[in-house]
Amino acid sequence: MVFTIFHYLAIASLQFKARDKVDPIALALSTMLMDVEPLTSFLTGTYHWLLHSFLGASLLSVPLAFVVFLLERKDLFLVDLACRILRLEKRKYEFKHVLLTSLFGGLSHVFVDAFTHRNFPYVLFPFATSSNPFWMGFEVGHLVQAVMVLLSLYSIYLWVRNMSR
Repeated sequence: MVFTIFHYLAIASLQFKARDKVDPIALALSTMLMDVEPLTSFLTGTYHWLLHSFLGASLLSVPLAFVVFLLERKDLFLVDLACRILRLEKRKYEFKHVLLTSLFGGLSHVFVDAFTHRNFPYVLFPFATSSNPFWMGFEVGHLVQAVMVLLSLYSIYLWVRNMSR
């Protein structure tokens, strides 16, 4: 995806459809946090590396779930403020829901990127590190991006509808 926010927005509709099971903070952080990696490309020399693999996304999602779970339990001002600004209901989710949300968010990010980036050699790390087996050409990549934009618009619609309640 071209813009990191679309990784979150494309699946954010899940938090409105399954309020009791999908933690919006875990979903947002797990889908967007791994794009810190391309920002550090000047240090590593590669655009997408370990975090942009299914293994890396899983390894990031597990400790992230612990952090989100603990932050939500501490009733921090920042968590309350974020929920108030975004008009999301603040809940204390069970750890299994935070973990599954975090894993789903991270893995969905990698899955989408695998179809939209030709140079994505570590997607199946450590099993393959030479090419992206999911790359099917720019046409498929553009189609995936268009679907992501449509899903993002749907999530925004649900969020606006939720705000009016």
